[in-house]
Formats: sequence, structure tokens, C-alpha cells
Amino acid sequence: MNLVTKNKLLPRVLGVMFAVVAGTTVYHEGTGISTDGNAHAYLDGAARWTICSGDTKNVQKGQVESAAQCKARLRSAIAEHAEALAGLPASTPDYAVLAMMDFSYHVGVAGAKGSTTYKYLMLGNETAAAEAIGDWKYISNNSMKGKAGWRYVNGKYRYDCSTVGNKVCAGIWKRRLWQMDTMSGKLGSAEQAQAALPRYDRIYAEHGRWVIPKK
Repeated sequence: MNLVTKNKLLPRVLGVMFAVVAGTTVYHEGTGISTDGNAHAYLDGAARWTICSGDTKNVQKGQVESAAQCKARLRSAIAEHAEALAGLPASTPDYAVLAMMDFSYHVGVAGAKGSTTYKYLMLGNETAAAEAIGDWKYISNNSMKGKAGWRYVNGKYRYDCSTVGNKVCAGIWKRRLWQMDTMSGKLGSAEQAQAALPRYDRIYAEHGRWVIPKK
């Protein structure tokens, strides 16, 4: 069975939704294109050689790729991350597809497909699927023992990125808030959700809560 047959949403992602999915991905991951018009391999935070829009597949030190090659990589990467949509109903709305694609990029295909969010989408419950994204709010680092805000849970020191005003991983929580509001349909269409991305980057802490600017 090929990927298109078992994944009812893949043709949509690579077709009518490709521009909005690619645009959202590039918004978060960048293009990697330097002033010379090419992308150059670099080491990411996990010490992996990376190129173009955060792609780590078959990348080596010193590798250089053109803008056209980066576009081809992006399309291939989107198709691979769309595996997180396999098995979901064809009736899944575009905005939920977009949120799930961004979620897959951020936590990995295995994480997204094994999540409670996926299970709720299987049932056609985008509201519950959105709420479940909020569970993915922790980072782990055992070298942070004794540091403020880090708690020992299940054998690991972890930090809650939803902690209001934190400077440790607020960016992760801002992305989760966008994913949740997109998944639930709160932001409207997939295109409207993409247009709202800059607002979520400007989220700020006030009176003990996160505030999302209206404009």
C-alpha cells in the first residue's frame, strides 16, 4: 500500500494546502538561505548537521545547496511529516491539518501520531485534540538539577514552558498556544491561522497570565 492510499490527507497537504503548510514551516524554521543565495550546513542545538529549513536528513559538514534544492527538500520534508496524518479522517478540516503538521514538525512524527491529540482527531473532536496539545509543555535536562523552576519527575529534571513570564522556553509555549488555537478553529481558516503567527510571537506576560495581542 503506498503512502497516498493510506494517508487520505497527503494529497491535500501537497496540493491545495501546500502553500500554507510550507509558509508556516518556513516561518518557524527559516529558509537557511545566506546572502550568497545558497544554504550552508550548520550544527543545530542538538549538534546535528542541518541545512535549509531545519532539515537534518543526509546533511554533512560543508554541504551547500541552492534555493531550488532547498525548496525540493522542503516539499520532501513536508511529505514525510505528513505521515503523522495517516489514518485520520478525510473530513479533518484544513485548520486542524495545519496545526497537526506544525505539531509533527515540532515533536516528531512518532510523537504526534502517538499523541492523545491524534486519538481525538481520529474521533473528529478538534476541540479535545487542541486541549491535548497543551500537555506537550515540558523540556527535560538532567544537568539543571537545583536550578529554579526545574522539578524532578519520573527520573528527569524538567521545566514547565507554560510558566508565565519564563525566559527558559517561553517560545515553545507560544508555539503550543498557536497550535491549540489553530487546531480548535479559534483562528478561523488555515490561512487566517498562518496570518496570526506574528501575534503569537509577541505574546507577553501580564498580571500572572500570558496575553495574546489582538493585532
